[in-house]
Amino acid sequence: MRAHVMDKSTEGFLHDGVNYEDVEVRRRKKKQHHSRPSTSQMVHNAITQIGSKEKGASVQKIKKYIYANYKVNLNKIDLFINKYMKKGVRDGRLIKSTGFRNGAIGFFKIAAKPKPDFSEKRTLTPEKRKRKRLEKQVPVISQVVSEGEIDSSNSSNSQLSPVSSFTTVMDLIDDVSLQPLTSSQFVNPLRMHYKQNDIEKIWDLVSLHESVSIIIFNVDKQKLILVRQFRPAVYYSGIPPEERASSTINTAKYPGIRGLTLEFCAGIVDKSKELVQIAREEVLEECGYDVPLEHFEKVITYRQVSTLYHVWCGSIW
Repeated sequence: MRAHVMDKSTEGFLHDGVNYEDVEVRRRKKKQHHSRPSTSQMVHNAITQIGSKEKGASVQKIKKYIYANYKVNLNKIDLFINKYMKKGVRDGRLIKSTGFRNGAIGFFKIAAKPKPDFSEKRTLTPEKRKRKRLEKQVPVISQVVSEGEIDSSNSSNSQLSPVSSFTTVMDLIDDVSLQPLTSSQFVNPLRMHYKQNDIEKIWDLVSLHESVSIIIFNVDKQKLILVRQFRPAVYYSGIPPEERASSTINTAKYPGIRGLTLEFCAGIVDKSKELVQIAREEVLEECGYDVPLEHFEKVITYRQVSTLYHVWCGSIW
C-alpha cells in the first residue's frame, strides 16, 4: 500500500507527486430517462391503431409500428416485445387469436375489461358486508363453533348445518383455584424405577387416553370447520410461576381469553367402540353435524411420547 506524503512546500496531500487539491472532481452525469412509453403501452397502442376487431394485429406489424413511431433500440426492443406478449397472455391483458399456443407468434388482441357488477353491492346489508370482510381476512375458516354451544338433540337428522344456541361464553371464567391432583379418570401419574447400565434411575410420567381428532371439511364452501374451546392447561401456562403459588387466580388480571384455542374437533378414546364411531360422535357433540360413517376417512395414526393419536377426515355439504 502506498502512503500519502505531506509536502512541506504545499498545504495539500501529495500522491505520486500529484497535489489532489488542484485536481478537478468530475461529477457523474444523471441518467437520462427515456421519453418513450413502456413496452406494454407501445404494444397496446400498436394493436389499437393497426389491429382489426376480429384478429387484432400480428407480431410483425406490431414491431413495425413501434419501429416507425418510437425511438427505440432495434437490437433490444425485440426481446422486450416478445417477453411482454407472453406475459400479457398469461396475465389476461392480451388474447391470442391465432398462432401457436405459446410464444410471441401469431395475432394478438387486447382483452376487454369486464364491466363491474354493482348489483351485489347495492343489495348487501351492513351485516353481510362485515361477514364478507371477515371471510376474506380468514379464508380457511368456514365456521367456528364453541364446545358446549351445540344442541345435538335438534341436529340428529341434519348434516347440512349445526343447530347452535350460542348461550355459552367460552372466556367467562371465574373462581379459578389450584389443588394437588390425587386421582383422575383422565390422567394417571406414575413413577418408573429402572436400571440403565447398572445405574438405578427414577422417572415420573403420566399415562393418557388415546384420542381421535377430526378434520371437518365443508365441500361446498371449500373451507374447514374449527372448534373454539377453553383449555385450562393453556390458561395455566400463561400465568407467571410466582402467581401460580397462590391457591386462587385473579381472573381480572388473567381473563379467560388467555385459555381460548382454535383447534380441530377431538376427543379421548374412553369407550369400547370403533374409532370411526367415536369420531362421528365427537363431531355431533362438539359441532352439531350428523355425518354418516361412510363420509369419514382415516388419515394417520401416530404416537407422541406414550399416547396414540388417530386422525380422521370428515366431509360435509
